[in-house]
Amino acid sequence: MLKLRDVVNSVCDYLEKTEGYKIPSRWPGHLTIFANHPDGGRLILDAYGENLWVTEKQTGPRGTAPDKVMNEQESLDCVARAFLKAACKLDGNSRQDGDIIAMAFPFTNSFWKYLKPLKGTLDRLGIVIFFVGGDKSVMKYDSNQPSHPPRLPLEA
Repeated sequence: MLKLRDVVNSVCDYLEKTEGYKIPSRWPGHLTIFANHPDGGRLILDAYGENLWVTEKQTGPRGTAPDKVMNEQESLDCVARAFLKAACKLDGNSRQDGDIIAMAFPFTNSFWKYLKPLKGTLDRLGIVIFFVGGDKSVMKYDSNQPSHPPRLPLEA
């Protein structure tokens, strides 16, 4: 299972090493990560893991909760909320010229199933997707990529 921290760390490593971004904080206290490119512009990234968020009430007296992988309905809900959040950022007050809006997900069948139909819309909006494979490799999936699945190891 790729948890949120696995997705964040993998994509941040990729952005820094491959694309030259500088990331002031990987855990800024919320889910949005801002990466600054040396040539100007920012990448505004929201990342998602396969595990569900657990509320404080669900953690029990010791503050721990078992990891729970999202089911199909929860994956659909996650993708829908992520798409809405990214689309809203396109017109947000904090957006600057040159900003790129991006989302990162584990590359699993359940996430791919719901992201594939959005490919054309995401391309037209200029929203980039990063997929993280089971081996924590990263693939940027944007308008330059075809609509067939990226070649990454699938996570169950």
